[in-house]
Amino acid sequence: MKRIVVIGGGITGCAAAYEIARRGHNVRLFERHQIAAMASGWTLGGVRQSGRDSAELPLARAAVALWPGLADILGHDTGYVQGGNLRLAREPSEVLTLMALVETQRALGLDLHFLPDSKRVRSVAAAVSDSVIAASYCASDGFADPVATTRAFAHAAEGRDAQIETGCSVRKIVVRNGKIEGVETSDGFVRADGVVLAAGIHTPALLAPLGLALPLDVTLVQVVQTEPAPLCFEQVFGVANADCAGRQEPNGRFRFTSGLEPFRGDPEHWTNATLVPSAASVE
Repeated sequence: MKRIVVIGGGITGCAAAYEIARRGHNVRLFERHQIAAMASGWTLGGVRQSGRDSAELPLARAAVALWPGLADILGHDTGYVQGGNLRLAREPSEVLTLMALVETQRALGLDLHFLPDSKRVRSVAAAVSDSVIAASYCASDGFADPVATTRAFAHAAEGRDAQIETGCSVRKIVVRNGKIEGVETSDGFVRADGVVLAAGIHTPALLAPLGLALPLDVTLVQVVQTEPAPLCFEQVFGVANADCAGRQEPNGRFRFTSGLEPFRGDPEHWTNATLVPSAASVE
């Protein structure tokens, strides 16, 4: 049995903690805020194959095959809905982008369809504006509740005797003679035989003292959540130039995001309160 430290309580860290604990190892996960406090809690939660880079597509397809049974495996709800994904075109140049996408991904084996006009798009999703002139459609895509899923992995990891410690940050990975000895945390030193680094935007700072460089641009995505509305939209949607995406949650709220924008803030100054999605804000 090895002692493994996981740094970061997002979906990557919690899933890693579960899988490592399931294999019988001693696991301790450290999260400086709360589980799913940052990107894993505010993402749309899309479970998507369409639009993936060709190198990612086999992994995305394998993941989609697991999602329908994931809640049963973990013993906790994930909010997974396989409602499809629409990528929308609003002008002729975007139509060409989608046609190329569909051709490329169908050649790789993905069941992705091109909807050539507004009528075909609205036959799939009647709530779409008739200003949308074409779309790609992948029926096997969908979405999950990002907070519920991350917490499901965390609870399942604890069920396998993993220790999850929130409000505790890792300050340094300790390496001597080319071998990991452990980590320095805000609560003291913890021995480890290995480290899984899933700290998001904080990853480069932890790698730098080890002589490892990870170029990472920190960008900002705006996330808006509406008041509940009548249910009318089952798919996750995006647009061809990737400047907007969204979905309707089971409680009727719409959640949508902007494209990437420059981020000029300092995440070290964010407080716990601003990072933890409230129970009322997610479904």
